[in-house]
Amino acid sequence: LAGELEGMRRALGEATQRAADLEATATVRDAKLRDLEDVKASIDDRKAKFKATIDDKDDLIGKTSLKCRRLDELLEKAGHTQKDLEAALKSRTANLKRSQELLASSRKNRDLKNKKLKQLGDLLELFLEKVVHADSSEDEPVDALGELAALRQTLKELADDRE
Repeated sequence: LAGELEGMRRALGEATQRAADLEATATVRDAKLRDLEDVKASIDDRKAKFKATIDDKDDLIGKTSLKCRRLDELLEKAGHTQKDLEAALKSRTANLKRSQELLASSRKNRDLKNKKLKQLGDLLELFLEKVVHADSSEDEPVDALGELAALRQTLKELADDRE
């Protein structure tokens, strides 16, 4: 009986030791489990922060995309406006060049007409001088018809230039 009792005491001691070891192991595991739960909570917190950051970045990307589209529209309008302005400038430059050419041509024609008018005035003066100062005693007869023909020719040239 004593041997049995001793065996039971030993078994009880071993069981108590095992229970103490299991309890110590359970305590260590509980501590590790709490640490893991803390780590999981920290990871969940980081995950939520990352999700919030991603949502903020998505909003920023959306706003930036909208601004980019608006800028693209403005650039397109500016491009059309610039093309319109370039076309208008080109047209006005061509009109100015034509106007300058017409002005130069008009000045040239005016100068030619002024020269012919001066010649006509000189011919008239000469004709009048010969007719008014014609002296019957002179040996040279006045060629009034020749002078009138020269005047008529000059007037005809002026009329032709006007057309």
